[in-house]
Amino acid sequence: MRVEDPIRPTSAPVAPDEMASRGGRGVEPALGAALAVAALLVRRPWQPKGPFWIDEAWVADSLRVPLSQLRGLAGSTPLGWLALLRLVPPVGGPERYRVVPLLFALAAIVPAYLLGRRVAPPRASRWATCLPAITAGLAVGLLPAAVARPSLKQYTCEVLVALVLVLLLARAEGAFTPTRLALLGAACVPAALLSNTSLFVSAVVVAALGLRALLKAEWRRLPGLLGLVAAVACVDLGALAWLLPARGNPTLIHYWTRIGTFLPIHQGLDVAAAVAGHRLAAALGDIGFGPWPVVVVLAVTGAVALWRAGFPAVALALPLLGAELVAAGATQRFPFVDERTSLFALALVAVFCGIGVGAVAAHLLGSVRTGPLAVVALVGMLAMLAPATVAAGAARVPRELVPEQLARLQSQLRPGDVVLVSALASWQYAYYAPDRPTFLTTPPRWAAVPFTVAYPGRRDLVVVAGIDDAAIRRALRDAAGRTKRIWLVFGHSEPGQKEETLWYAAARSIGRVTKVRTGVVERFGRRRAELERPWLVEVGRQPETIPIQLRRRASPGP
Repeated sequence: MRVEDPIRPTSAPVAPDEMASRGGRGVEPALGAALAVAALLVRRPWQPKGPFWIDEAWVADSLRVPLSQLRGLAGSTPLGWLALLRLVPPVGGPERYRVVPLLFALAAIVPAYLLGRRVAPPRASRWATCLPAITAGLAVGLLPAAVARPSLKQYTCEVLVALVLVLLLARAEGAFTPTRLALLGAACVPAALLSNTSLFVSAVVVAALGLRALLKAEWRRLPGLLGLVAAVACVDLGALAWLLPARGNPTLIHYWTRIGTFLPIHQGLDVAAAVAGHRLAAALGDIGFGPWPVVVVLAVTGAVALWRAGFPAVALALPLLGAELVAAGATQRFPFVDERTSLFALALVAVFCGIGVGAVAAHLLGSVRTGPLAVVALVGMLAMLAPATVAAGAARVPRELVPEQLARLQSQLRPGDVVLVSALASWQYAYYAPDRPTFLTTPPRWAAVPFTVAYPGRRDLVVVAGIDDAAIRRALRDAAGRTKRIWLVFGHSEPGQKEETLWYAAARSIGRVTKVRTGVVERFGRRRAELERPWLVEVGRQPETIPIQLRRRASPGP
């Protein structure tokens, strides 16, 4: 007859919270600091990123209005994010606000690390139990998709919010208490203020807890779950009704449709499935763990590790989130795995991959014969992740020349001159120019922004009301009726042959056009720099007859 060891029972499983508390606590602060330093080095925040590009500029414009007008400028940017930018101290240059998304990206390492600590193999050595936490923190801290495009937008904040909600899900699952359920529900309130995608994640955590209760027949948990469902539903419905004024923006929907981020269900399920597979494979390949089949295997391994550690609801969160995003993309409510708007989901996949690698390595280190394989797994992860992250960090940010154009104008403006700002340069001009703008809460038809820029009562400053030929010619005629010298200011979104020809033909129809150098060499080529220098239109003077192609060829450069 088998005798049970009274000191070390074989039948009683280790509680998830007890398992999560195992490991070398003494080394954790050093490990966390090392992860943050590694992520900081890769992101290279000290490198000059240049002026705000167009998507960042209309976020920065919110800093020039009172708090009472903030909601009218929110659009697809959360109100909490716009309010948070105002807490940045006035230290540094005009682009100092980019430190906020950087801090959120670094802060996301903490919940990823703590989530990995939930997976602690019971037979592993003390320091090996930290491996899933280390690899999970590295996965999100060095995520190439987050490093590739530094932006003033809220995408890194959405990553942090998603990971915090999943971590609170793990805590509620580890110890199903009213306090932890209340904390999970209460966290959805600030999450909705800071993140548009928190609505997806909050619905997922509730559904995952409910699915766990059904799978394990834990009927005693239903009252607490129903209360959590009611609380989260109230928060999400309130966010949909009040916090997301751009939820039905037709311009934004048209833009996402044009670039193909929705799933084309109207073309048939086979076509939609092919598009979804192609976009998903490309997005998974950008996570940094190699080709998409490797990412899928590692993410599944991480989910299995979480399930075996006593967190099946957390393991189910990722597939449930994927189902949500497919449904949202099919119904044209949200882009399917767009590189920016779906960064929160890609970060969760990366954390699952990191947990998978760490769990396998910790298990292999339990034996002398398999120990070298653990080292191979960890080195292989870094060999895939580090080069992809470094390459993503070297990506160039679109450079705006609006500040340089403004500097040139300040030195050459004469009394009576009129400055004509193109529609697509108006948001940068509104932030960088000293002129106090007026923001009209009338969404333009040519951009997914809920406001336009105007300067009522100013005879020396005109903003073009559109990007079509009729709007350009109308603005030029208006300015020509006020002065004999018009200065044109352009943005980076107008570098192409079509735009340059359109502007040149319209400007030459009222006078002579001179392109004034800014003294800045544009790294994206001469064609772009030719348009991103201010133009001087001298009204009524005989236009030059040299064709634009010959003039560009003869130009010595920007």
